[in-house]
Amino acid sequence: MGLDITPLINGREYGWADLAVTIAGVPVMGITAIKYEEEQEKDNIYGAGRHQLSGPAYIDADSGFLRAETVSGLEALAAEPLDQMMRDAELSGYSVTIDPTQQVLRTSKLEVLVKLIPVGVLRNIEVKIGLTLKK
Repeated sequence: MGLDITPLINGREYGWADLAVTIAGVPVMGITAIKYEEEQEKDNIYGAGRHQLSGPAYIDADSGFLRAETVSGLEALAAEPLDQMMRDAELSGYSVTIDPTQQVLRTSKLEVLVKLIPVGVLRNIEVKIGLTLKK
């Protein structure tokens, strides 16, 4: 006797009564099957090379923090693949930030904050039309 495992979508079991498909605002009838996969398309993003990323992190002798030129160089290095994604229309925008006050000497770890602005998808377009007496 095998186990009957019902697949859940976002933790919920759905039935045919829960399904309503519309294309361009027109209901589609007669759907007999649904294929659902949890995989998403992924692209590898490669850095510029091991030596630049795992090399020395120069510290300002007066402040004890990362040097400004080290921070700006690492931010530029992180931005290279993101610039390519912008050219390929895979991103709308991004920002790369490195906090120079990180304790790199103590931890040998560098945290980089990357904020990505995705490309939007227009699924519904609403047009408002009205009458007027002047422009």
